[in-house]
Amino acid sequence: MLTGRWWPLRDNNVDWLINRALAAGLCENLLRDAWFEQSLTWLLPGDDSDVVNIARQLSPGATLLTMSNIYGFAKLRAGADPADT
Repeated sequence: MLTGRWWPLRDNNVDWLINRALAAGLCENLLRDAWFEQSLTWLLPGDDSDVVNIARQLSPGATLLTMSNIYGFAKLRAGADPADT
């Protein structure tokens, strides 16, 4: 869905916020998925538990980024000034 939206729907602020929210949501889901964590432990140096902990600590940041983009989208749809949003 993200790749289908990214190229044709990127002209205005609302589309940009939706695309960013979808991308951040995808990152959040990947960072919490077991196979992705195992892939990171294989790719990155260091102790496996440390790599998994770092991925899990980055996951809430991606969640907050998703929520902030959705909030910005909602404010724009409610009539807020795009320069302030």
